[in-house]
Amino acid sequence: MNRFILFAPDSFKGTLTAEEVCEILSAAILKHFPYASVVSIPMADGGEGMTNAYLKLLHGEKSSWPYAAPWVNLSFANMGFSQTGQQWQKWQTVLV
Repeated sequence: MNRFILFAPDSFKGTLTAEEVCEILSAAILKHFPYASVVSIPMADGGEGMTNAYLKLLHGEKSSWPYAAPWVNLSFANMGFSQTGQQWQKWQTVLV
């Protein structure tokens, strides 16, 4: 009997990204059900994994750009670009 299994996990904050959770769950299912059809889609709730989830889904790329903020010396903005040219932004403050 063929099984179809869909995973759509969020990240486990501070431990695993949504992509890593997908890989682990898929590998575990295929170990026990080698003929299963497994689809895993990393999700995010708008937090830290949102840009990564969009980029994986749309086969995009991430790049970091330095910027000056009034409250820190230097920070980086992570931006994701899809192949269609649409842009998603996630601002991440990194003290240097």
